[in-house]
Amino acid sequence: MERAAKSTSELIESVNALLRERCTSSCRCHIEDIRPKLGKAPSAGNWEVLLFFGPIECQARVGKVIAEAQEKFSLKIVPE
Repeated sequence: MERAAKSTSELIESVNALLRERCTSSCRCHIEDIRPKLGKAPSAGNWEVLLFFGPIECQARVGKVIAEAQEKFSLKIVPE
């Protein structure tokens, strides 16, 4: 069952939880802000990461992790 998130902050928390699962314990990569790409519906693959902190290897997988987080936590993000 799909549910709407209250805001993108719930998606950010979910993505950061998945990043922590995937990365080494010494890695502190995380995203702080994302938004739907201009003119796109806020769905898997249509997100622009505004603030990412971490190594390039982690940044390369963030798009995939965003889509996984939406699926895993059954989130449908509604525009604020």
